[in-house]
Amino acid sequence: MHMTSAEMAERIAGRTLVDLIADTVSERGDAPALHSKNPDGGWSTLSWNDYVRSACSVAAGLRKLGVRRGDRVAMLLRNRAECNITDTAGILLGATMTSIYLTSSNSQVEWLLQHCEAGLILVDGEQVERVKQIRPQVPSLRTIICVDKTTDTDESVVHFSELLGEPPIALDEAKAQVQPDDIATIIYTSGTTGRPKGAQHSHRSVVSGVESVLLAFGTGWMHKRVISYLPMAHVAERMFSHYVGLRTGSKVYFCPDLTAIGSYLLEVRPNIFFGPPRIWEKLWAAAQAMARGTPDPEGAELRRALDVGLQTIHTRTETGAVPAELEIALAEAEPARKHIASTLALDTIEIALTAAASMPADVLDGMAALGVELADAYGLTEFIGGVCSPHDPRRGTLGRPFPGVDLRIAADNEIEMHGPQAFVGYLNDPEQTKAAFTDDGWFRTGDLGRVDEDGYLVLIGRKKDLIITAGGKNIAPQPIETAISSHPLVSTAVVVGEARKFPAALIVPDPLEIVAWAQRHGKDTTDPIALMSDPDLLDEIFRHLEEVNQALARVEQVKRIKVLPEVWGPDSDVMTPTLKVKRAVVLEKYAKAIEDLYAADEHLAASSPSAS
Repeated sequence: MHMTSAEMAERIAGRTLVDLIADTVSERGDAPALHSKNPDGGWSTLSWNDYVRSACSVAAGLRKLGVRRGDRVAMLLRNRAECNITDTAGILLGATMTSIYLTSSNSQVEWLLQHCEAGLILVDGEQVERVKQIRPQVPSLRTIICVDKTTDTDESVVHFSELLGEPPIALDEAKAQVQPDDIATIIYTSGTTGRPKGAQHSHRSVVSGVESVLLAFGTGWMHKRVISYLPMAHVAERMFSHYVGLRTGSKVYFCPDLTAIGSYLLEVRPNIFFGPPRIWEKLWAAAQAMARGTPDPEGAELRRALDVGLQTIHTRTETGAVPAELEIALAEAEPARKHIASTLALDTIEIALTAAASMPADVLDGMAALGVELADAYGLTEFIGGVCSPHDPRRGTLGRPFPGVDLRIAADNEIEMHGPQAFVGYLNDPEQTKAAFTDDGWFRTGDLGRVDEDGYLVLIGRKKDLIITAGGKNIAPQPIETAISSHPLVSTAVVVGEARKFPAALIVPDPLEIVAWAQRHGKDTTDPIALMSDPDLLDEIFRHLEEVNQALARVEQVKRIKVLPEVWGPDSDVMTPTLKVKRAVVLEKYAKAIEDLYAADEHLAASSPSAS
């Protein structure tokens, strides 16, 4: 449904997150809410009544420790029930909550705590000592709350159980105290260009974002199973598994270790699943590996199911229809398709979402062939809500604006958005806040895009990442990087070419895929770093790049590449915790490698990329 930003503002007028919590407890108090894995492998469950009662007790405990409306509380711990309980407790007090990535260095944690002037921080046992070391440099930090058993006798360390033991505050008291303009959370940007910026979101902006999601997805989100596994410091995790769940009565299952998400998918079998592109790429790779690795005749049936599914998707996309003979083949392959989907726990997913980076077209097609229609959601740390068409996705686009979101394209093709979902401003940074908005109050996203004839948004790339070649041509690197990274052997690609005659690229292979490739090709080693210089592997990457170049305009074609024998992960200095490339860091760190690319012969055929 279409709804303007003004209509959304009127719809949610006067409401806060406390109202959402009160509504859900009233409607679904005895229904399951939070699920935590026990050491013995079983699950502990809190009902919505238990969850909110615990949050009310923790709120009383926080108040006893001096937390008042507007005060800031930080969290540095894995995904677990105590995280949501404490965040909800902060909501009930009108406090401002913020989360910090576990992968942050000590100096980064120290800076963030200083910047937000946190008075308390919630940690698990692994983080107590590092925060104690940091505490003397953070004058505002009074108390460390540990959720795990600890024998620490430091007077600044309080155990979470002490807060749970307090008599709970009343929900009615919280409803009367908390106001729509109170800041509910500070979400820090990923810091791809320097220091993170703290985007402040009021109860009004968060409630607007929640309402947008519900209007866009309808009742399909109500009372469903979701897995909380991405860092709560990321806007998507905070939004989808926490804030939206407060209104929809979600059944949230906590996965404290991102690397274990595969086993949690199989056990929980979620109805709603949000994953960055890399997660979906791995699931599609697993489906292909399963079809390849299963002995015939079953393996042949699985491979045929994928082939027929992909053929159906491609035919429907190109012609808008599916021939009768292909429909018959699809029906015959249905049992095999269902087997693959069930084995990977994809068969229960009703709403599948991705965001944060461009999704390779082959992964979108592969998921669709398995019966999972991925919806690409476009949003930003500064704008809770955004663009998505879950019921009518269109390949190559991000969909239409969520209800209550106004969208326009500026003269320079920058995407601008307007609505009550927008952040209030950057903490302690009035200059950047002013620069983030136009004179008439629209948020400047920093992304380039266009809107097609049916109102679907097409993303071109980041405005600040635009490459201007020596010939004056503007090139958006992201679509090229996505195309290069669509090959299973490629983990990350970074296109360069500012003030150069042609684009080039740094390529980082995928270590897991390389090992699987080596085993299939009978290589003597399975050391991924050693394999990254294997001539046969490089030839396969070159052939893929030739195919990519054939689909690009001549000025966009990548003429030279450098394959880096490295692994880039969330702990790397060139990646953010959400696996976004820190482009400025890459350009500086690999300046010599880039220079070497252009120092070689520049007179190369467009369809024949070479390595440096």
